[in-house]
Amino acid sequence: MFPLVLTRGNSVDVHFHDPYKLSSHDELLLEITTTKDQSFTKHFRLTQSIPKGYLKQIVNEANVE
Repeated sequence: MFPLVLTRGNSVDVHFHDPYKLSSHDELLLEITTTKDQSFTKHFRLTQSIPKGYLKQIVNEANVE
């Protein structure tokens, strides 16, 4: 069920099943809201992996600002 609330150290896998027909040109919109109410969005092609440590990187960058 979305939106997901993840705590530190949690991860999530997203799988698409029928009736959804997705192509390699489709994109997933990743939206992150931190506990400081900062919001980040990025589109990822379905053929592109979300880099390991991406969420941690976003949080670290938010804490620097």
